[in-house]
Amino acid sequence: MYMNYLVKIPKDVKGITRKKIRGVMYVYYIYERIYDSEKKYSVPRTTSIGKCDHQKPGMMYPNANYFRFFSDAETPKTKYVGKKTKKGSVSEKPSAVRNGQPEKRISEQELSNLWRAFEKSGRTFEEVIAFLTDTSLSE
Repeated sequence: MYMNYLVKIPKDVKGITRKKIRGVMYVYYIYERIYDSEKKYSVPRTTSIGKCDHQKPGMMYPNANYFRFFSDAETPKTKYVGKKTKKGSVSEKPSAVRNGQPEKRISEQELSNLWRAFEKSGRTFEEVIAFLTDTSLSE
């Protein structure tokens, strides 16, 4: 699941690659290399960290893996980009809530993955709740 905002694709980091799959450009991060002694070369282990925005070069929609490897990255103040809903794009509201009603329930595994991503980002529980409900703690 991709976030509903854009971030800059990391430039100064070794191991950032791009791969086009079915017309969509994805950003991958090489987090480990395993040396194969029989073949005499190392094999990279990669994971997707986001999806490129075709309208704004150098920007991407991050996923949970992005925050896992780049926990010090800043997130923008705005939560939603506001594009029209169509296959492969981002909607104005999160997919879990439409018209104030939940569309689907999050599985325990998805919730666990999200929680780990927020823990690694260094944010407190109150900050996470304030972000999700779009309220300020000072109000």
